[in-house]
Amino acid sequence: PTDDGAAGMTPLPIQPDGQLSPATLARLTEQRDAAAAAHDYRTAAGLQDLNTVLTPRALTLDDFSPPTLEGQTNCYMEHGFCVFPAAVQGAELQALQEAWLAAEAPAREGWQKRVAAAELKREEEQDRKELAQDFLTFLTGDEAHVLIDAAENAGVVLQVGHVERFNPAVRQLRELLEGERVLVANARRMSAVSSRVSDIDVVMDLMVHDIDVVLYLMGPDVVEVEARGVDGPNGSDHVTALLRFEGNRLASLTGSRITQTQVRQLEVTTADRFLTVDYPSQELLIFRQGRIGGVGDEGFDGRYVLDVETRRVFVRRSEPLVAELELFVGAVRGDHPCEIGGRQALATLDLVWSIQKRLGAVDAT
Repeated sequence: PTDDGAAGMTPLPIQPDGQLSPATLARLTEQRDAAAAAHDYRTAAGLQDLNTVLTPRALTLDDFSPPTLEGQTNCYMEHGFCVFPAAVQGAELQALQEAWLAAEAPAREGWQKRVAAAELKREEEQDRKELAQDFLTFLTGDEAHVLIDAAENAGVVLQVGHVERFNPAVRQLRELLEGERVLVANARRMSAVSSRVSDIDVVMDLMVHDIDVVLYLMGPDVVEVEARGVDGPNGSDHVTALLRFEGNRLASLTGSRITQTQVRQLEVTTADRFLTVDYPSQELLIFRQGRIGGVGDEGFDGRYVLDVETRRVFVRRSEPLVAELELFVGAVRGDHPCEIGGRQALATLDLVWSIQKRLGAVDAT
């Protein structure tokens, strides 16, 4: 809709303070609704942009009346309008519109080329800066090293998707254990037979998640690995592994695909507390046995043992996958380091391969 002149070049009255008047804004709203009713959605979108995006602040001639023909074309392409002050009328407005229309085609081509170039550059930057790898489980050790080296040499972010690391109960547990030494960890990840996975054993399918969480809580210093399992059609279907860390600390992990109920639990023992996490419900409990001073009873070392105290930690429930992707985007933007990089994930895979070797499933990788 226009007052006079070419389509898309509507003179709008500008108040002395540089703002569009309420009457003008109401008129724009009417034109938006009329354009939408006529299925002219580009014009309607431009009017909606004027009403909802730009009106919260003062609108001036500089917003929609650039001084150059190229700028006017860009304005029209972006907003669907090129606005001239109401003071420009008659022959002056006609001459300005004719000049703009004469330059419109080459200006439009230039604008489109710049948009295409900017989009290509953005895609190239995206390819250069972003690299997400959900799992490295399909790689051999040599292939994993090649991928990690390539990511490091290219300066891109390589994050591996161990999603349980981002379970809010696990992250809260990590905070609670700050400054406290984990002596023993027990992890169980069990479920019934499933046709979902048919080409890998239960260690690579399920236990790998708990290995990552245990390393997250206890550190990387594993000095000994033992494992026993029950074989199935695609390798071991039920495996229990025992990891011994420096300082004689232990982690016991059980993964099963032949258990007739689903279990996803983690238990952590420290010198003073016993903590449990239920992964699906994101529940975190703390158990502690209290003591009070005795009255001359040296048989109890001067103290009475109380009943076990149980505390439920408030955990704000959230979707671990969403948290994982948000942290990946933040790492790409440079807001923080990547939390699960390639080499860290490779350490988890090294333990997977060590457990499989103890089971006789694979040769040394």
